Amino acid sequence: MKPQNKAAFLFIVSYARKYWRHILIGFLTIFLSVWLQAIVPLIVAHAIDFIRAAKTDGATTLWPAIQLLPHGVTRSTTLILLGLLLISVAVALAATRIVSRILLTNIARHVEYDMLNDYLQHIQKLSQRFFQKNKTGDLMALATNDIPLIRRATGPGITQALNIFVLLFFALYFMFRISVPLTLISLSPLPFCILVVFTQLGKIHQLSTQAQEQFSSLTAKAQENISGMRVIKSYVREQFEIEAFQHENQEYIKRNVAIAKVDAYLEAWLIFFLGIGTVGVLFFGGRFLMQGKTTLGELVALFSYVGMLGWPMIGVGWIITLWQRGLAAAQRVQEVLNEPVTIADGPLTNPAITQIQGEIEFINVSYVYPGTSDKVLDNISLRIKKGSKLAIVGPTGAGKSTFVHLLPRLLEPTAGSILIDGHNIKTIPLRVLRDGIGFVQQESFLFSDSIAGNIAFGVLDAPESAVGEAAEISQLKLDVDQFPAGLDTVIGERGITLSGGQKQRTSISRAVLKNPRILVLDDSLSAVDTYTEDEILTRIRPVMNERTTIIVAHRISTIRDADHIIFLSDGKIVEQGTHNELVKQRGPYCDMFERQQLEENLHNLI
Repeated sequence: MKPQNKAAFLFIVSYARKYWRHILIGFLTIFLSVWLQAIVPLIVAHAIDFIRAAKTDGATTLWPAIQLLPHGVTRSTTLILLGLLLISVAVALAATRIVSRILLTNIARHVEYDMLNDYLQHIQKLSQRFFQKNKTGDLMALATNDIPLIRRATGPGITQALNIFVLLFFALYFMFRISVPLTLISLSPLPFCILVVFTQLGKIHQLSTQAQEQFSSLTAKAQENISGMRVIKSYVREQFEIEAFQHENQEYIKRNVAIAKVDAYLEAWLIFFLGIGTVGVLFFGGRFLMQGKTTLGELVALFSYVGMLGWPMIGVGWIITLWQRGLAAAQRVQEVLNEPVTIADGPLTNPAITQIQGEIEFINVSYVYPGTSDKVLDNISLRIKKGSKLAIVGPTGAGKSTFVHLLPRLLEPTAGSILIDGHNIKTIPLRVLRDGIGFVQQESFLFSDSIAGNIAFGVLDAPESAVGEAAEISQLKLDVDQFPAGLDTVIGERGITLSGGQKQRTSISRAVLKNPRILVLDDSLSAVDTYTEDEILTRIRPVMNERTTIIVAHRISTIRDADHIIFLSDGKIVEQGTHNELVKQRGPYCDMFERQQLEENLHNLI
């Protein structure tokens, strides 16, 4: 087994071993059910030879238990007893099959359940860097396609594999008891079967990996189309996207058809070799029967066992395909689960810190995006007093959003350190740090829930009055009152039924309800008009006065009353001060302010 396959196998075993008691019971019931299946040909063989025999003691000795019958039992009674025995075996066989199937299927479902939970929990711990280099569709495909493939490998894969090997053992054992020469003849094609199987193993694994990677691409394409439907329609790109999706879909079909071809090729060769063995048994077995070296019942039993070997021979190909796809899937899932959690509580974390107050200091902080050499932030040093209001302005791409993403440790600085209340943020428990920060993202993300549910997302059991008050502060209440269900209106996936401004105001309400010590507004008023902006700022100002507030803005009207303003350009602070101080400096801030004033005056004239 290749090292990567071994690692994937051990990965699956690590999830299954916690259910070892159920697995053991399942294996025992499979062992018993296969044994019951294997003795049926012996009972039938005895019945055939018994019918042909002139008397009871002339029957075959394959079933010695018949000798225990009391003397004087008629042939009809014996046949009835054999029939009842067959019925009993059939009932026991059905019962053990049901028990084993339920047990092992249940284990496979629990393995899938545990793996899905671990997968989601792990990716929630990963930093934004991970999501910047991985497509959403790829990550979705791992949960919806790869992990179910692992479940199939651990459910039907293990069940049928065990069935096959136990059946091979019993069938060969009884075949050798009947006739060693005929058994060897039936097994003569076995080396060729093994050769065919092993030559196809690597090919199946490679094709399985390619098929699953293509499924990820297909899922990513579908996800992009659904999320970007408005853009697609606006630019009349429906046909282009349909053709692009069809191309991805066609590639996915090709890869799966390639697997099916190899599987069919494997199955065909195994059936061919099985047929050769069967012909050999028929030819030589017939001669042995005519020479009196075997009985008709024994020959029938032997043919039954050769037939039983058919499923193992054919099933091996199916099991190999199932397991190779499962191992390929396990490798892909394991890669994500092995992704290091770079932002987490560690040895430096001080559990004594249970709350933050809002005093912030950046000391020589720099940040570089992975895979690039350009500094998004370059040697930033800044102190923000508790309860003060800091505004950040600057051109697009200056590093404003990166600056605020460093505070809740959504990103880690590549150099320098950030202090809150004099503590390095790496020493503050992550939950305490993020609980103390109310973050309104630049792009508002809303869940498929009610408006109230979205506002109360960060606060468990929030009273209805507090939710309503938060909605009033963000000026959302006026719009919500026009909806038939008010705050209980379900807004659809990603808040699709709301306008951009309503989404932003819902996000602001969510942050306000959280009652954080630090409030961050990352360009969160860009989608509202100036009148609504003024109303929101008027209502939110008392909230800001009670906590440290950081506002990222493009409109200077939003931040004129800030205690301190910094102007970022190319990741550096090029100007800082109050609004009046920066206007007097006649620098880039003043240029931006005067340009926006001119635009506003022209708009008013029109």
